[in-house]
Amino acid sequence: MNRSKFRIAFGGCLLAAIGATGVSAQSFAYHDQDLLIGFRQSGAPFSLLVDAGNVDTLVQTSLLSHQAIVIGNASALKTTFPNLGTLKFSGEAANRFTAGTPLNTLWITRTPDAITGIATPWTPQGSGTQGLTATRISSLGNGGVTAASITPTDVLADGVVRIGSGNNNTVGRWVGSTPSGNGPLGNFNGQFQGNAETTTAAVFGPGVTIHEDLFRIVPGSADSEWVASITLSSDGTLRFMAVPEPETYATIAGIGLAAFAFLRRRPVAKA
Repeated sequence: MNRSKFRIAFGGCLLAAIGATGVSAQSFAYHDQDLLIGFRQSGAPFSLLVDAGNVDTLVQTSLLSHQAIVIGNASALKTTFPNLGTLKFSGEAANRFTAGTPLNTLWITRTPDAITGIATPWTPQGSGTQGLTATRISSLGNGGVTAASITPTDVLADGVVRIGSGNNNTVGRWVGSTPSGNGPLGNFNGQFQGNAETTTAAVFGPGVTIHEDLFRIVPGSADSEWVASITLSSDGTLRFMAVPEPETYATIAGIGLAAFAFLRRRPVAKA
């Protein structure tokens, strides 16, 4: 996939897209292939975990609506962290047993290059290797369920749980780079090929946004697929925007060119 061309076409509309607001029911559940957004900050007493729902459903919903989907709850971030500076966040999903999708397919975020604005696709690994990462993602989701049941008052919104640093199910416990968790990088206890987290600037002021690209990684495939971008705004709003397939861009471009050619050929009425 020539991603630079798609980034140019897509990037201009990413931040302008606006989705529906999240719901406010107080529950937290995790299912296979749910997209998890994990937030952690050095020295903060809590981490925050957002279950955005089935990742394929998110992609299809965003594609059909041509809009970004607001996920999570903006106030939850402000409630959990003293500020949003130097905040690490990542997006991850995994297929452990769902039929119709190759076992141990992963969906993992990556930070775009600072100069080109393009994230390098992750390199697919074998099913056994990706299964090690998938296990930790599953543990992260199930740990959020456990933390929510222990302290239900820390379920801040539907699919959003705040986890105290003394709990073994913090985001850093499963996303962090050390075997026991909470390491500086987001490589799932060293069981993933790179860092899934990005970090906000020390001063993450009004009007500022930061985003990561989400890739679908099928074990043993030739390349991973860029499927969405996840954007965090400094007001705590989190948006998910799917990326159309290259064929979709070609169709849209073709329709536009045909319409332009038709208008060019229309006779001009004389006064």
